[in-house]
Amino acid sequence: MDPSLIRLGDVVRKAEPNLRIAECFDAEKNTCVIAPVCSLKPVLNEALDSFLTTLDRYTLADLLAGGAQRKLSRVFTMIATNGHRV
Repeated sequence: MDPSLIRLGDVVRKAEPNLRIAECFDAEKNTCVIAPVCSLKPVLNEALDSFLTTLDRYTLADLLAGGAQRKLSRVFTMIATNGHRV
């Protein structure tokens, strides 16, 4: 797929299908006693939406611009060859 068509928000959504940032986001596992009266969940939902909206404005091509693709390639080659982390 062309990097200019790959939105970062979509990458995060696919890589992290469970974006439950607090226990109360999981109806099956939620044991929070204050959930029925808590006003934090809507704030966290808004923050998560803002996070993903920001990522949706960028593509993989944006991250690879300005020679970044070449630099990343060198780093990944070094890691694969030497087994080292950078």
